[in-house]
Amino acid sequence: MEKEIKIIKLYCQICQYYDNILVAEMQRVSNNFSPKFSDEECITVHLWGIANEKYDTKSVHEFIVDYWNEWFPELPGYESYVKRVNNLSPAFNAAHGIGEVNTATEQEKSKIDEAKN
Repeated sequence: MEKEIKIIKLYCQICQYYDNILVAEMQRVSNNFSPKFSDEECITVHLWGIANEKYDTKSVHEFIVDYWNEWFPELPGYESYVKRVNNLSPAFNAAHGIGEVNTATEQEKSKIDEAKN
């Protein structure tokens, strides 16, 4: 349940940041002002993948499809996802540092601390 709370917090942070700051950076130029898979979801998915040590777009997409698909049922196919991520690159640059998520659970943190000692 801890990871679910973290992804919800990340999504909320991104929505707040997007509404207050990124929306000016990312003014949509298409006719589709309310896509099924929102910019906020795309940013969340990508940052969540990175937070879970998926460092390339293909790995992020596969990770979400395999483990979080019911949370993001409108996730587009890989090629469309890559286009969205690329189109959102100014948002990623502007949002650098947001959503720095530590995905380790408390149990995992305890094991890491024990291993250090």
